[in-house]
Amino acid sequence: LNGFKEHTVRLFEKHGMTNVGYWQPLESDEPKLYYLLSFKDAAAREQAWKDFIADPDWQAAYKASEADGK
Repeated sequence: LNGFKEHTVRLFEKHGMTNVGYWQPLESDEPKLYYLLSFKDAAAREQAWKDFIADPDWQAAYKASEADGK
């Protein structure tokens, strides 16, 4: 959750993704996070995800988030 708060939300916005909402189940044995993003259209969605995955800031944040395990 901290990774989303500190990095991912901002990176989504950087790549044209609109953060709509975030939810966590009230009862769950595993920590889960569900989120909804909005895009101008399907082509914008595809490009935004490509750019997001290739972003060095995202890659560094992802790697750091798994430093102590998933």
